[in-house]
Amino acid sequence: MGEMLLGHLKEDLQLIILRPTIILSTYEEPFPGWIEGMRTMDTFIVGYGKGKQKLAVAGRETITDVIPADMVVNSVISAMVAHRNPSSRTTVYHISSSRRNQIKIDDFIRNGVDYFKKNPWIDERGKPVKVKKFHLLDSTDSLHKYIAIHYMPSLSFDDTNAEMLRMATRESNANDTFNFDPTTIQWDKYLKETHIPGLVKYIF
Repeated sequence: MGEMLLGHLKEDLQLIILRPTIILSTYEEPFPGWIEGMRTMDTFIVGYGKGKQKLAVAGRETITDVIPADMVVNSVISAMVAHRNPSSRTTVYHISSSRRNQIKIDDFIRNGVDYFKKNPWIDERGKPVKVKKFHLLDSTDSLHKYIAIHYMPSLSFDDTNAEMLRMATRESNANDTFNFDPTTIQWDKYLKETHIPGLVKYIF
């Protein structure tokens, strides 16, 4: 509704809308793993690492659309530069990973399990928390399959505009400074070496 209101009130002004998906900790800048506040997917990791959660209801093959925070910021800066000339157009950018570099819920959870088995969290009493096996309950799988077959294909965000913005950034040789290309993310490495350690450091 906010976007519709802006479109209605903007008159001849240019309007750029960026829609990031689930935002995770930083990939590189200002330093890897920086995060403030706990969001959506992180509740699984934090709850599991503290020994308070060991199950969730989710389809193992479900794609989770996540993007590091610095890639969102870089896309904002790149869009500002790309649209520096006055125009009355409205452009929408989906800043996402599901179309170009997918990660499944099962892989997301597996990385959390692997991390805390090797690096147990030390609780308030100074004792390491021994994590147990994490169970993904697939009781919704049959419903998900029914809906997918009858009502919709497996969906991902259309990031065509974001890809064109990435190409423009590459042409100006600024892509190293303002990287927001989800294909550069190595999910296992990022989750185990950057995101989860960042959660432990800044959120736990």
